[in-house]
Amino acid sequence: MLVKAEDAGPRYLEIISRSKFFRVVEFGERAAVEAAVLTREALASAGMRGVVPEADRAKVKFDRQIVAIARVVGASVIYSNDDQLIRHARAAGIEGLKLDDLPDPPASHQFELELEPPEPEELEENDED
Repeated sequence: MLVKAEDAGPRYLEIISRSKFFRVVEFGERAAVEAAVLTREALASAGMRGVVPEADRAKVKFDRQIVAIARVVGASVIYSNDDQLIRHARAAGIEGLKLDDLPDPPASHQFELELEPPEPEELEENDED
């Protein structure tokens, strides 16, 4: 997100840090251990790159760090438009959803304004002012 945010990046970070819906967490010791577990599991079954054999090693390690952090904090879903990250999340038992797959906001929360057009006499009166 911040890569494409350009000059708006600091503002986005401020919004995220104040929101009750987001939590920014660091890659700490517990997440490092979890990332090691994920890597060990991948090596035992499919190789270093695991479910994303076409990815380069650096990308795989970065995605595993994100998934490890999500596991440590108890996240149940990772939202991303990154297909490779979603595949890593799903392989680790975390639901991965693309932003395009999110449901549309419910229409029931929207209401229709009933605006009556003005009568012709009202328009003529306003023209005289």
